[in-house]
Amino acid sequence: MYLGGLLPPDADSEHLLSRRDTGERLRSHAVPVTEIRAGIIVGPGSAAFEVMRDLVLHLPVMVTPRWVRAKSTPIALDNLIHYLVEAPGAPEMAGGVYDAAGPETLTYEAMMRGICRILGHREPWILPVPVLTPELSAYWLKFVTAVPANIARALIGGLKHDFIADAEPIRALIPQNLLGFDESVRAALEAEARTERRIEGLGSHRRTSDRVARRRSPPDSAADSASRFSSGRRFPSSRRVPSTSSPSRAWG
Repeated sequence: MYLGGLLPPDADSEHLLSRRDTGERLRSHAVPVTEIRAGIIVGPGSAAFEVMRDLVLHLPVMVTPRWVRAKSTPIALDNLIHYLVEAPGAPEMAGGVYDAAGPETLTYEAMMRGICRILGHREPWILPVPVLTPELSAYWLKFVTAVPANIARALIGGLKHDFIADAEPIRALIPQNLLGFDESVRAALEAEARTERRIEGLGSHRRTSDRVARRRSPPDSAADSASRFSSGRRFPSSRRVPSTSSPSRAWG
């Protein structure tokens, strides 16, 4: 399985083209690789979701480029994970490319306003202007979001496109109840809150007895390693598995 990103027909940014090229390279070998492409993923660890959340938390007034009116088909993290888990069990999907999306098509402006309402914040003033480029927007994002600047810059660079999924094929093969955007945001915020409580609990335990905590505390979960909260705190985690195999043997 390979999780890629939606690709508009006129994609031209390095970020978008690299995702396409990665999928093509993986499928060029003997092992069948199924690619699922998604746009905005609404959940902990999603850089696009975290950027939007941080913007509405910190900026009551936003002067944005026109990309704020571009459209996307966001999908809840739980729905996307369900596709990734079930797809290997569907032989007819082997080696194919499938778009995944939630039930709504929304502009980035509509998504940010929706996040704001759910958080109970006053909706920001959003003023799209033609002279502010995505590159300039990425520069000042580092002052208001915990998402690393290079990731934010790559995301913003592709936002001049509409990202509309053709999700009917995967829905027919793997039926499930798709969460709407508001439900997805509530689930994401609840998951972030649970993770933060867990990390704070581990920190308290470590202060009580570092030695006991090192012995008993569980390994980082996916949410622990991916979530970055709006306060700017980060909890990095990495795993490496050495291999002496050549790339052709590993993938072919």
